[in-house]
Amino acid sequence: MYEFETMSMTELKTYVMSHRDDDAAWGKYIARLVALDRKWYPAPIDKAGEEIIQEAFKQRLGAPTEGES
Repeated sequence: MYEFETMSMTELKTYVMSHRDDDAAWGKYIARLVALDRKWYPAPIDKAGEEIIQEAFKQRLGAPTEGES
């Protein structure tokens, strides 16, 4: 069993990526992500909302690489 409270975000991310079925680890990782960034975005119910969400995805995840859509 791993101690998620003492892991850095980098260590925890590495752990959850290699143990994708560990729900407890994912829960801790997501909770930390939410605590780090409290920026909320509107639901994409119109064209402007869709554009805001797309820009947020680009900022958070990076632009898609060649072959991705």
